[in-house]
Amino acid sequence: MTALASEAIVPQIGLRTKLTNSDEERIMGVIARRLQRLNARSRTNSGGRSNKASRALAVFNEPLLLPRAAQPASGSEICEDLTIYHDASDGVYYWQQTADSALQLTVYQFNGSYLSLAIRIDEALTTQMRQSGCVDVCMAISSSRPITAFLRLNVQVEGRCEQMHQTLIVDKGERSTHFDLDGLPGELGPIQNAWLDLIFSDPQMLEITLSSLILNDAMQAADAP
Repeated sequence: MTALASEAIVPQIGLRTKLTNSDEERIMGVIARRLQRLNARSRTNSGGRSNKASRALAVFNEPLLLPRAAQPASGSEICEDLTIYHDASDGVYYWQQTADSALQLTVYQFNGSYLSLAIRIDEALTTQMRQSGCVDVCMAISSSRPITAFLRLNVQVEGRCEQMHQTLIVDKGERSTHFDLDGLPGELGPIQNAWLDLIFSDPQMLEITLSSLILNDAMQAADAP
């Protein structure tokens, strides 16, 4: 149990050899919340309910709203629950749906500093996230050259927006990461809204192909047969 707490706390307290009283209180809070969630899961399982992971999928096997769009404006909707954002005022870039239904972003010239995809997380999964306190992200993604991508999980709760960040190197094949919500400050109340940002910084002369993006309740996924 201590190892689970350490994973949530260590990135935020650094490598100090001696914990402060504040650090110790945060660790004990994480442990208490994790025990509460484990007990809740145990009661749910003993009640005979299904323990299979709920999933929210961003896959592109249906036609996009616009199968191809050149220089799309920031805030353009690619498909349901998926929107593109950027700060470029000029450039040569476009998206298109490939023959095998993947989403392909091609950038030749880009005078902005970032390009991002925002994926809305549905209500069913946000409920699971709050109960388990963690979520996994798995992407089938490739890039014409290695590029650093930033994943930002945004959670709106009780009028505030909390954020967690992960960094991935995108090249070829699948990429996955994990968010532990116990690392967020304070108690996690009912989640009002949640979305995931996939951010590329300063994209130039680049082709990115995203075939699927899967989010699932990590603790339930670990128990699923």
